[in-house]
Amino acid sequence: MASNGFSVNGKPIEHRKPRNSLQCKGASSARMRLKRLFTWRIWSDSILHQTSRTLVNSLDKENYVVMEKLDRISERVRLRKDYRVTFHGWTFRRLQNMIEYKGEGE
Repeated sequence: MASNGFSVNGKPIEHRKPRNSLQCKGASSARMRLKRLFTWRIWSDSILHQTSRTLVNSLDKENYVVMEKLDRISERVRLRKDYRVTFHGWTFRRLQNMIEYKGEGE
């Protein structure tokens, strides 16, 4: 949530379960599905770019972005076991770098 009211819906992306089960199998169809799941990285980069661009565009000239220091956040935060995989899969640093880069150009 930003100071100007901008917020992002953080729906969890369910890709780990099918990927883990496919990696156990050696069938060629499983390898082909794994290849398609690998495009998740490309898709997530696209989502991060869209989110960072929308955030930067939502700001006025006199507004600015303040981000929390997220270094070693995975060590500082205690989560239930089933939430750890989802939490550690977040790309804090990449989103922060994109917001910084796009904010400098504005």
